[in-house]
Amino acid sequence: MNKYVLLHIMIVQLLYFSSCQKATEPIINSSNPDTTSHDFTWQFDTLAYPRSDQTLIDGLWGSSENDVYAVGHNDRGVGQIWHWNGSEWKSLVN
Repeated sequence: MNKYVLLHIMIVQLLYFSSCQKATEPIINSSNPDTTSHDFTWQFDTLAYPRSDQTLIDGLWGSSENDVYAVGHNDRGVGQIWHWNGSEWKSLVN
């Protein structure tokens, strides 16, 4: 009986110590920009809505500086979607 207890203890120790490895450090990739930064440079631009005195922007989303979407509505509540391609805003809803 003592042989089995000793064998069991040795197997548990072997499994425990063989599974322990040195912790790895995270890989820091300096080529990717920090997506959590709040350091933005804003420029004024206009999004024209046909036959409207005022356009209200409700939200913006972008995957890069040349691929930005804006959603909004005019003063009558009619919705609109625009896309920025890096050089101009283009309406996606006619």
